[in-house]
Amino acid sequence: MTLQTVPPLDASLAEPCKTLSAPEALDYDQWQLWMQNTVLRAYGECAAKHRKVVRAWPTTTKP
Repeated sequence: MTLQTVPPLDASLAEPCKTLSAPEALDYDQWQLWMQNTVLRAYGECAAKHRKVVRAWPTTTKP
């Protein structure tokens, strides 16, 4: 049986995802822009980090 060596993960992958604060105004347009420019971007960055961690995790196969 051969053991797989896993290279260390990039330290930035261990950082928590950004904490988001909502706009204070009760304006639909501001909320829509916030959702498009802040929430979706932050989600995409966090999802990309998660994908990199999952890809780095060794898979096990039955002998």
